[in-house]
Amino acid sequence: MSDTSLLSSTEENNNSHPGNCFANTPAPPYVAVIFTSKKSVLSNSANDASTESTTNSAQNKCDTTSIPDYSMTAQHMLNLAHTMDGFLGEESVRDPHTHVGITVSYWRDNQAVLNWKQHTEHLEAQKNGRKYWYDNYSIRVCQVERAYTWTK
Repeated sequence: MSDTSLLSSTEENNNSHPGNCFANTPAPPYVAVIFTSKKSVLSNSANDASTESTTNSAQNKCDTTSIPDYSMTAQHMLNLAHTMDGFLGEESVRDPHTHVGITVSYWRDNQAVLNWKQHTEHLEAQKNGRKYWYDNYSIRVCQVERAYTWTK
């Protein structure tokens, strides 16, 4: 598996270091929200033509045309996060074989995280994630006290 297949396209966002996919965060302290998820196979086959469906016959009877598009929603959530007061940046990877992903978003403080968590469109995306896209996920909220960067 190639490491580059796991990197998101955060190079283009304003909150990343030029030439790489690392968020350009200020000096600590700030807050990191770590979202680790496993996408369901059904969500992958319904929304990604490049992924082969491995669903069983019962799942194949499901109408997947009504499932909201994961990729479009994820991009919309990233764009929306960029408009939120206190958003500092994000870093995201997903293994195309195991469907496990990790996204770390960085926020000025806990109030900014709470405002994001309670945003109406984000609440809808969370609901769709639980209903359609994820087998499971974990969220961890951390205070960043030290940060180091090395570049070759």
